[in-house]
Amino acid sequence: MLSDLELKHSLETAFLPQRCVCTLIPYGSISIQIFDHGSSEPLLTIAGISRVEVTSSRSLANLVGQIREEIRLRELVYERKVGTRQR
Repeated sequence: MLSDLELKHSLETAFLPQRCVCTLIPYGSISIQIFDHGSSEPLLTIAGISRVEVTSSRSLANLVGQIREEIRLRELVYERKVGTRQR
């Protein structure tokens, strides 16, 4: 099982160069907030991730992958919205 310190460090460094703030409630849940690298505006906030579901390196990697995919999809939607406005 990953310690809280290992989990927090791993999550906060997984999204570099974007800033990530991870809050852990012992034996409870995880909240993650990721900020845009250029503007420092919040890109994504996720609250209520069950700590029980992130107990190994593999489950941590899966969580990071899911969050990265969510960010990528949001960026695609944003680009499409901006692109249609410019036409």
